[in-house]
Amino acid sequence: MGIKELSALIHSAVEREIGSYSLKEKLSVHNIQAITDQIRHRIESSPEISDLTSPTIVLSKYMLPPEVSPKVTDTPAEQMYQKLLSETRDVIDSFHEIGIPLAKLVPVVNGLIFKLCSDAPNPLIQ
Repeated sequence: MGIKELSALIHSAVEREIGSYSLKEKLSVHNIQAITDQIRHRIESSPEISDLTSPTIVLSKYMLPPEVSPKVTDTPAEQMYQKLLSETRDVIDSFHEIGIPLAKLVPVVNGLIFKLCSDAPNPLIQ
């Protein structure tokens, strides 16, 4: 699985929620919030991407290649790569257990947004 599959799941959830609305239909802020909440709920409760024991989305299967068993013929570099992937997968999958106060998270996100948006030319924004 990869980002294309994740995008397809999100696209499907959005289509199911807003497919019945006319493009000419006027929506209030309350309606838009309700639609957004429904889309989020549909995505988060999807068995393809949600681990039922955790309230967070399991993203490692979309971000990393599938896990493979080590082979005897693997080079030391390949073994190190597989170990790194395994440890990264463990960190991503256990991320929901980490608790960070919002007051400490806001400056970090602010800094990341500033770095992302301040560099010119920025290939992500263009």
